[in-house]
Amino acid sequence: MFLFWVGSLLGRRFLIEKDYWLFKAQDIIRAEEWFRKYGQLLILLNRFLPGIRSVISIAGGMSKLKFFKVTLLALISSCTWNLIWMCLGYTLGSNWEALRDEMAHIMVRYNFSVLALLGLAIVFLMMKRLIKRGKR
Repeated sequence: MFLFWVGSLLGRRFLIEKDYWLFKAQDIIRAEEWFRKYGQLLILLNRFLPGIRSVISIAGGMSKLKFFKVTLLALISSCTWNLIWMCLGYTLGSNWEALRDEMAHIMVRYNFSVLALLGLAIVFLMMKRLIKRGKR
């Protein structure tokens, strides 16, 4: 929510012109495009998208989304994420220590899978755009 606030306070012009090392202008522009396509669904899924959470939060603030709605969606997303981990912890119980290394491997696979799916979606959208340009 802090980054959402930063995005809404500083605005698009400031963040794009400065082209910060951590928040590159190109990434923010891409996140804005995602907001135009997918809207507030990105806020809801933000917790499950490793590597781009911060940029999505900033772009959400720049997009002038309603604070209450973003807060509610972020709360739902965070609660879902935490519930998954609590259920997993409850299920594992005292076996957690024995499975810690395996969980690290699972998380690496999860992050890789999400990034791979995101990459495939981007490639698909780019191919779709190229095909449309070729038909003109």
